[in-house]
Amino acid sequence: MGASSGVAGVGGAAANNAPAGAAGRGLAKSHYLAFGAAGALLQHVRTHLGLAMAPRALQELLESPHLTLELVSLIDTLPKNLDKVCSNLAVRPSGSAGAAAAASCKDPSVQLGRLVSSVILLRDVLRCLPAMADSMAWVDSPLLKAIRANLGQGELQQLLQETEAVLDDDAQASKTQFVNKVQLCFAVRAQVDSLLDISRATFTRLTEAIHELAAKYRASTGIAALKVQYSSSKGFFLVVPEQQQGRQHAAATSMHGKGYGGGGSAVAANAMQLPKTFLVLEKRGRNSTCVTTHELNALNSRLRDAAADCMMLTVQVLEQLVSKLLQHMPLLQRTLDNIALLDVLLSFFQAVAGSEGDFCQPVLTPAATHINLFVTALSQNKPAMSAMSAMSAGSEGDFCRPVLTPAGPLAITQGRHPLLAALREPGFEVQPNDTFVTPCATLHLLTGPNMSGKSTYLKQVALLVVMAQIGCYVPATFMSLSPYISLHTRIGTSDSIESNASSFMVEMADMARLMARAGPRSLVLIDELGRATSTADGVALSWAMAEYLLALGAHVLLATHFRQLEELAAIYPSCKLWRMQVELQGDDIHYTRSIAPAAAEADSACSHYGILLARTAGLPQHITERAMQVGPGAALRLAAW
Repeated sequence: MGASSGVAGVGGAAANNAPAGAAGRGLAKSHYLAFGAAGALLQHVRTHLGLAMAPRALQELLESPHLTLELVSLIDTLPKNLDKVCSNLAVRPSGSAGAAAAASCKDPSVQLGRLVSSVILLRDVLRCLPAMADSMAWVDSPLLKAIRANLGQGELQQLLQETEAVLDDDAQASKTQFVNKVQLCFAVRAQVDSLLDISRATFTRLTEAIHELAAKYRASTGIAALKVQYSSSKGFFLVVPEQQQGRQHAAATSMHGKGYGGGGSAVAANAMQLPKTFLVLEKRGRNSTCVTTHELNALNSRLRDAAADCMMLTVQVLEQLVSKLLQHMPLLQRTLDNIALLDVLLSFFQAVAGSEGDFCQPVLTPAATHINLFVTALSQNKPAMSAMSAMSAGSEGDFCRPVLTPAGPLAITQGRHPLLAALREPGFEVQPNDTFVTPCATLHLLTGPNMSGKSTYLKQVALLVVMAQIGCYVPATFMSLSPYISLHTRIGTSDSIESNASSFMVEMADMARLMARAGPRSLVLIDELGRATSTADGVALSWAMAEYLLALGAHVLLATHFRQLEELAAIYPSCKLWRMQVELQGDDIHYTRSIAPAAAEADSACSHYGILLARTAGLPQHITERAMQVGPGAALRLAAW
């Protein structure tokens, strides 16, 4: 919830992307029912099937902990960067752009490494799907059935077979330069491409020839500790330890019967200590010297050509494989969306299973049943919230089942902020609050002192609505709602230096967008209006906007400090006034964080709570005392707005 207006579409125009009648055919087109965490949970909330899918799936996961734990373990085996499976395959330079990228790349193994890593990532994902589909063989909920059907499609297994037929089982990346080059050259199975097999045979033969040459040098020079190393810039080279150079120097001295004079240079001495065929590349401190030979350079040149041929042919083979995979990109994207959706449901399970009875489950009931039970309860002179709670069906232990209906009010009993409810710190208690918004009372004004919890309450309602509509349990005793098409928020205050807009201009621009997009099936949450301009202008604008939203029919929760707006509740029957309760203990304010109905002419004993709060913040006492003296007169002058 930022300072600007947040607009979250819940089942908006995106739901129309599915073919006509896809939702009505049920599981005949299962891939339209489970096509992603955002799609399946949000785009079908306006249908009976969409309303019930996620809650039923979560209920089955809660009732089958063995299934859930098995799915959690299988999800953990998946690669961590699933979001790159499709993008790495699809977003690659091609044609002239690809040739330019390859030419600009100093090390061709970098481009090939990315391609091999992309195919390996896809192969690892496809290998995990059969076990996940088999573990859900006996599920009953429509959503889990759809996920199982998508993950167990034969077309995915065919893609796995085609990938494994090309990619070697041992293909992987290595941090060692030459080992990584070998892995890339041998990433494709043998007998897939005859020219590639010939190039790899040449590459292998030259590599063996280099090691045989090094063994020959050890024998001819007597340097047993002569090592062969590789770098991308030098290729293969030889490393002579310092102690071996000393032995060579001693042997040369004994052979000639005399040593070198002490006045000779160190470079000349080192050159005389090494065989004449060794060409010094660099000196590594005092420990070793890197050398090469003309024969080794020739083998390196041939090896580089062979490696380039291997990589070029490997890229061609893998490009052909990727071209086939790209033809199935919609299937791969849908598969990843199903995995994401399953991961979301498992996250819901972990959140609810670890709770202490604070969550309730949404349950779908026919609209007529909901309205009839509600009217019957009210006819028996029961309070509105008691009437809604009486309709809760199927209570199981600490969990109750609220009603999620195609038409009806937003009713929350003992609702808690999800993040605050997750805090389990000693001595910390979350004050639950009720919410009841009906078509007959769409505008709810919320007043109260600073820090009394108005903003937290607005965010609480928004989070509970989103959680309920995606099928997750909610931290409340009871909850009922008719799914909203969109959620609009205006919370916080900030300016915009980039657009040269003051905080008031940003606020008005946000409200203009909000009012243009909101509709009768929208939930609108506004935290303060008109606070960045004069009081008279702020009250006038807030009043006009409240009347517009009231006529629009959207469900609106508006938190304000303007006492003049309280008169809206006395003028319009569809406007209700609520106040965050506080208790005065001398000059101290005790926040109860609870909401209670209020009236426009309510007692204003705490009308100067801002001054009291300023005193507790450390403002000098003579300042707050003077403010208390000026306060009543200022209030009278503002009353004539």
